[in-house]
Order: sequence, then C-alpha cells, then structure tokens
Amino acid sequence: MIEKIKSLILIILVILSLFLTYQLWYGQQPAELVAEDVYERIVVERPQPIEEVFNPAFMTIPVENGYYVLNDHEREFIDVWAFISKSLQMPADELLIESSMITGEEGRLLTLYFEPGLPTGPQMPWLKEYPEKIVQEIKIITKNNGLWLIAGDIDDDLIYIESIRDEKMERLFTSLQSIYESERDLYFLLSEDMFVSANDRELILPKPVFLPIDPVSMDRILLANEVIDRDLVLKTFFVDYNLARVIEEKDGGLIYTDGEKGLRLTPVSLEYSNPRLEDSSATLSYADALNNSNNLISYHGGWPDGLRLESLEKSGWGDALSFKAQWRIYNNGYRLYTAIPTKIIFNDRGLVHYSRSLYTAQELYLAGNEAYTTAVWRDALEAAVKLYEAELSGPGAAIRLEAMHLAYAVLLTGNDYYGEPIWYIQLNGERYLLKADTLTQIREEVLQ
Repeated sequence: MIEKIKSLILIILVILSLFLTYQLWYGQQPAELVAEDVYERIVVERPQPIEEVFNPAFMTIPVENGYYVLNDHEREFIDVWAFISKSLQMPADELLIESSMITGEEGRLLTLYFEPGLPTGPQMPWLKEYPEKIVQEIKIITKNNGLWLIAGDIDDDLIYIESIRDEKMERLFTSLQSIYESERDLYFLLSEDMFVSANDRELILPKPVFLPIDPVSMDRILLANEVIDRDLVLKTFFVDYNLARVIEEKDGGLIYTDGEKGLRLTPVSLEYSNPRLEDSSATLSYADALNNSNNLISYHGGWPDGLRLESLEKSGWGDALSFKAQWRIYNNGYRLYTAIPTKIIFNDRGLVHYSRSLYTAQELYLAGNEAYTTAVWRDALEAAVKLYEAELSGPGAAIRLEAMHLAYAVLLTGNDYYGEPIWYIQLNGERYLLKADTLTQIREEVLQ
C-alpha cells in the first residue's frame, strides 16, 4: 500500500513538472511584459515650453545709493523678462561695437542674472541662429543716444548685442518707471574689501552677492505641504505597482520596490532611486539636459506655483557621470529650505534619483504675532564665520562666500509646518542657517 502511494505521488510530481515546463515555454508571458501591454505609462503633467518655466534668478536696477533687487514674484520683473525673452527669440543681426561700451556701471539701466545659465543655439528658443552658449548675465544700457541689450557669459565675455529700437523702448521704460516709483528695500553689491574676519581671513566672492543695506521686516509664515497623489505618482515610476513589494515604516512611510528600483513615500515627500543606472556617462548637451530635467519634473510631480529651477550641473566622476538638477519653492522672493531637496539626477541611461518635498505659504504664522526685524548683514556674516572657524576651518584659510541671502527654514511645531525667517550663508561648501533676528543656528536635522 505504501509503495502504491509513493508511486502515485511520483506520477503527480512528474505531471506537475511537465505542466510547469509547458507553462514556462508556451504559457503566459512574464508579468512585466503583460504589464507593458495592459498598463499605460502615466505622467503627472505634460511638460510646459521651456521659455515658460525658465526665468532669471533675479534682476537688479541701479538707483541712487544702491540697487533695487526683483525676482519673478513681481509683476515688473515678469514684464521686463517677457520683453527681453521675446527679443532674444526674434531674428536679429549681431552688431559690432567697441568693448568700452559694455564695461562699467555707467549707463546701466538693469541687469538680469541667470542661475543656472540661459542656453542659446538651435535647440533653444533664444538666439536660435547663434552657436550654443550659456548666458549668465544680460544688461540693458544706454550709450551714444541708444539703448542696448547685451548678453555675456560667466567671464563677462560678449555673446550677443542688440540695439533696442524706438518702438520697443516705451514698453521697457513703462516697467522701469513703475519700479522707480515704488517703495523698496535698498541693496548694495558686496565687495571683498567690505568684510574682514576676526582672524583677518581673505574674503573671496565667486559671484555677485547683493545684500539689504538696512534690516528687513519678515513674517513667520504658516505652510502646507504638497499633497502627493500616491497612486498617480506610483504609476509614473512603475508600469504596474501592484507587482512591487511594499514595506511599511514605523513613521508611516511606505517603500515600494520591484527589486531594482525603489520609491519611498511619506506624507510630505517622495524619494526614488534606481541604483542600477548609476554607472553611465552623461553626454547630453547643456540644452538637452535642461529640456530633459523639465520633462522629468513634469512627468513625476509637475510645476506648482513658486517652483524655480535653481541649479543644473554635472556631478560624479569616471564612468559614473550624471546631471543633477535642483529646484526650490519661493515665497515672496524668499527661498524655502527643507530637509529633503527637490532634486533629479539622470544620465544617458535614464533617471537615477528623484526627491521632492514642497511647501506653500497659507497665511502669517500667528505664534508671537509680530514681524521679525532681521539682523544686519555684517553681524550675520560674522556669526557664520565664527561657526565655520570653530568647526571646520584650517589656519589661514580664505573664506569663499558662495551664497548669502534671507530665506525661510521649514520647521515643525506641534502639527504645524511654518517658515522661520533665516539668514542663509554658505562658506566653502558649508551651509549655515541662522535665525534672521537672533542669529541662533538652526541645525539641518530639524528641517522638515
């Protein structure tokens, strides 16, 4: 009897083996192939034209005793940039002038600064007829009874110059007149001889830094985090996310992985990575990389109001080169600094990494119910230099001031996210976030 049972089990196993072998060779397709046929790849938002989402970082206008500084939350800035952008999209002849015309501040009406740079050439809407260049600065100047638009690169080398005709001048002067008549904070251009540290360290300024002459009034603001549509976002990364393994974290976060790529979703952020794509080159041109980054941010989340591309650069070394693009939300011209940056890393093989954490202002944060008066710039810089010298600096090292501006740090009190006014200062690659009024340091680990 026992032998008969063994024989029956053996026959069943043989039949099952043959059936599974048949299924493997002639049966259903692999799950990932079925998914490609059944599921449609989703995008959150169709990419907008690059000229609609790319803006200068800021604009300066020289006035008596200083500068006005504007950015893209102000109507006058939008009008001026629209005028200049349209001019650069129209065919124009290059004009030869003496180099003395484009030097110095005399006759300068305004300057646009680009971070990242404005690309030109056949693939871009700006200066299509010209070679591929990267514009870092555009000036409007008056000279020899004429009005001139001048574009230069990071070394202030001339890329393009155009004479602004009479019919275009009125629109530009209307915007400028509105700016002149408004009440604004005055800024000055920091120079290397304006600040000396306690240890007599040399100050190096790799790019222009404009700072308010007098203390500025800033409010704490109540923030709301971006609500992430989990199902929609999942579909942009996984053809069929039902095939992905789900891991639930203690803090409520969810991790989805198919064994190759992973996506972590929390109530306030997302982080995606595909490590298998890291080893690759990045042969795209700057213009292609800019278009690619615009496509990727659109596919996987879109462009909310106030989001601005802040940097685009190559990173890595050897056989692991990638482009890194980073965005930041602005509120009334001030950046919001968060724990997780909104950043994309991609190369020739595809998307390697993506993180996103965005907040928008709702109203004034009522705790304290008073506006902050910021510390003066010199005290803020001295405080940051002291922290740098105490923590990291070697003897006699120069101070490279890479960034300095007023901003907001995103913090959490109870269940409320709020923007704390800060001085943001970056020295030799090290970031310092100081409360705008007391200059108390805010550690990055408390950011939200």
